[in-house]
Order: sequence, then structure tokens, then C-alpha cells
Amino acid sequence: MFMKNANVLDKKVSFFKSVTDTQPITENLNKLLASTEYVDAIKKVRACTDDVNRNRLKAKLPAFTVSGIFDGNSDSSIIEHSGLIAIDFDQKDNADIKGFDKLKELISTVPYVAYCAHSVSGKGYFCIIPIAYNKLHRAHFTSIVRAFSRCGLTVDKSGINEGRKRFVSFDNEPYINVNAIPYAHYIETDCKRVTSQRTTNEDDLKTVANLSELAEERNVDITGNYEQWFSIACALASEFEEEGREVFRQFSSPAESYDPDKCDAKYDDALSAVTDEGKLHPSVATVLMHCKDAGLTAVLDFDVLR
Repeated sequence: MFMKNANVLDKKVSFFKSVTDTQPITENLNKLLASTEYVDAIKKVRACTDDVNRNRLKAKLPAFTVSGIFDGNSDSSIIEHSGLIAIDFDQKDNADIKGFDKLKELISTVPYVAYCAHSVSGKGYFCIIPIAYNKLHRAHFTSIVRAFSRCGLTVDKSGINEGRKRFVSFDNEPYINVNAIPYAHYIETDCKRVTSQRTTNEDDLKTVANLSELAEERNVDITGNYEQWFSIACALASEFEEEGREVFRQFSSPAESYDPDKCDAKYDDALSAVTDEGKLHPSVATVLMHCKDAGLTAVLDFDVLR
């Protein structure tokens, strides 16, 4: 539980130079929320009318993990939970809400919300909510989604992950309540994920990780059309579960339509899809085949020989 009168936003979180950065540093959340260092870059994102270019500009921005300190990119790499959850309200998901542009005023009546501001796009909002039980992160998130749904507001469900990064943003007039009440409600049964009993093949993981780094470095897109992209996600999710998320991000980043948030959401879809044991799922061989077709395996073999 949080102490009374404590500033719930005065927490240590991980800061990444970009969404693909694998070596975060520890920063103070208050400092990041108040920073004006990236205002010019954020204004360029908001001014861009082309989806592809806007996503490219956004992907270059730094990001941070509201829910704690991590030593990598996966949920399992968490070192210390901050006791906070970030939720997103996208304009497209709340198109029928009258007065969506005044959401901060509406949110100010919710005692659990510590922070509400415009997201990096300038069209949506994100809120930060303290939770009562750090170990029930996903159960709290599920309850929060349902609670706002009753009010007619749709929360972006892809934000359930502990390690979810959010881009730096800026708002001239954010709503702040440093004495927000920790949210104590949770729905545990709704957010349990079925996991397999197998162990990860570390050699295979190392191989695809090296290939994904090479793909990102050389701007080689192996994702093809939607079906191919999702099959790669399912292959990585089936073989490596959460450990394959960063590999999928790196393979996806050279695509012209790359959107870090959509990429994470699609990997969540893949993790859910491969829990169905009654179906055959793509394997790591699928990923290696696409890498070979793109010439990446030959480049990797040459680099090893040098």
C-alpha cells in the first residue's frame, strides 16, 4: 500500500533511448512527466499528417516504463514494480464520446487517477493510476478496463503488460493528483495467461535475436504482408513466449508501416493465439526461412566467419 501524503508519482522507472533500446537507465517518473526536452520532436509527430512518417518519427522518440524498473525489454525483466499502471484512451476507440477533448476535466473526478495528459499524438490521453497490490498488476488492469467501460470509455487493452513502454509526451495543462488513492479492485480470473511447461531453446533464441538485430541494423524487412507478419509473431510466441517480444519488435521495425504500439498489441494477440494446444502453430523454422529468403542468414554466417 502507498503511504498517506506520499507523492505517488515520485517513483523510479526505466528510460529507453528508443523503443528498441535494450539497455535502459533509471529515471524519476516525475522528472520525465515534467520534461520539456523533447517538445520540438513531439510537435513534429503531432504536425505530421502521413501515418507512415508519423509512426517513423514517433519510433525515434525515447520511451519509459511507468510500471517500474527493468533490466531489459520483456515483462519478465522487471526488477522493481513502481505500484503504478498507465492506461490509454485512443480517440478512434472513443469516437462516440461527446466531450472527449475535455477528458482531463472528467477524469479529475476519479480519485484513483494520479495523472492525465495528452499522449504523444496529441489526439488521445494517457492516465497513471496507483494500484494497491503490485503482484496483481494484470488483475488490477482488467478491473480498471471494466470500470471505465461502465462509464462508456474504452481503454486500450494492449496496455496490460508490466513492461509496456510509453513514449515521452508533453501537455501544457496535465491533470495531476499526487495524493491519488491506490486502486484496490481486481479481477484475477480474467487476466490469467496459460503458459506451457516447456523450456526455451537458448541456442534458437540467440540465433533469431542475432538475425533480428541484423534486420534492424540493415533495414531489412522480412515481415511481408499481414499474414506473414502474424505468422512470425506466432512462431516467436510459440517458441519463446515473452522472451520473443523484443525479437519481434526488431524484425518489425524496418517495415514502412511500423507502429511500436500496434507491434506490441499484435504480439499480445500471438501469445493468446498459441495457447490453443489443439492447433498447429508456426515454429522457429518459419522465421529462419523468411530470414534466409531475405539474405540475412548468409550475412550472419559471413560475419561469424570474419
